[in-house]
Amino acid sequence: MSRTIGTVVRGVRAPIFRQGDDVVSIAADTVANALAEEGITPRDKDVVAITESVVARCQGNYATVQQIAADVKAKTGRPMLSGQAGAVDTVLIMLQSCGASMFNEDGSVNLKDNEQLKEVIDFYATMVKEGIFIEVNTWDEYIGTLSNQTVVGTIQGCWILSTVMSLQDQKGLWAMTNLPKLVKAEGATNYSSNGGSSWAVINGKDVELAVDFMKAYRNVDFYNTILPTTSDTPS
Repeated sequence: MSRTIGTVVRGVRAPIFRQGDDVVSIAADTVANALAEEGITPRDKDVVAITESVVARCQGNYATVQQIAADVKAKTGRPMLSGQAGAVDTVLIMLQSCGASMFNEDGSVNLKDNEQLKEVIDFYATMVKEGIFIEVNTWDEYIGTLSNQTVVGTIQGCWILSTVMSLQDQKGLWAMTNLPKLVKAEGATNYSSNGGSSWAVINGKDVELAVDFMKAYRNVDFYNTILPTTSDTPS
């Protein structure tokens, strides 16, 4: 019989690995459980691959934000990040990266015994104290830290992309990467969300006029006319 199927690759959902974990035991147990649940029979010469980032995390062999920021500042004289003092954007980005919130599903406040929030606030304070993150008073000052290259990065990519794209003197100097992951927080990931917007008609007066007005802001040609250097609206 001729061979018609080549290598088969399956991804296995594993628990969160933390520094000090026994990566070999956890990986073996995870794969064994997955095979049993799915009714898959392992074969001789099957290979189990583990990403180097998982191994590094378990070994504590990775660069932290503090280490990278210190190296950047030593070489460039610039802090890593900036933000508006009193704003919660950075805190929320970090908090939401581990699926946590300052509110419960029923809308009640979730502050007491919120371990993820505690880690986020402690880390934010550490960044400010160590000069990794500089605080400014207004939004315009925050934009200024990027446009005049006071800092070397931002974690508000979805909000600040148009500003970065408009800085012609910095063209080609920016790049995107994943969000740094919190160390202790349960459910920590390298991704988050920040912001969003919506429009609504809240009374019955001139509804058709209001709807026509909102349609204008969904027009691709309109955006490509008024935002030629910052708009990439799909058609």
